[in-house]
Amino acid sequence: MSNSGSEDLNDPFCATLGNGLGIGATPPLAHQCPPPSTGWHLAAEEAAEALTSTSVSFLVLETPLTSTHCLPAFILSLLTPTRKWKHQLLYRDPENKTVLMCQDELWQLYACEDQSNAELTRIQATAVMQLMYCERLSSQLAAQEEKHPYYSYLPF
Repeated sequence: MSNSGSEDLNDPFCATLGNGLGIGATPPLAHQCPPPSTGWHLAAEEAAEALTSTSVSFLVLETPLTSTHCLPAFILSLLTPTRKWKHQLLYRDPENKTVLMCQDELWQLYACEDQSNAELTRIQATAVMQLMYCERLSSQLAAQEEKHPYYSYLPF
């Protein structure tokens, strides 16, 4: 169930996808449920409310899912390796405390960049696997609807 995305160009949800806002993001301490009065909870409620008027409203409304419901196409961002210009000065003994602090900071920045790229790769891999799973479920649902058309109208 691949979607060309052309019909989603005016969809606010897809526009948000194009801006790269919050896709795959999780709140700090995501394993804990935030209290209802937090800013994060209010933002989630506002986002769910905004989704009710888009092509993906089926995600937040309690209506039966059918095989005609489609998620917007996932646009994979290519990760290109960054060229690290590790200057020979990084490997020399520091001449003073300032140089030592700069060397340490640069090594930490390299480590952070590597960690960020690894995390982004994991997020994208998860999104691709979830998309494959959703496509498989959708095709099974379509087959079930063809076999028993009345299933598509029953609430689950």
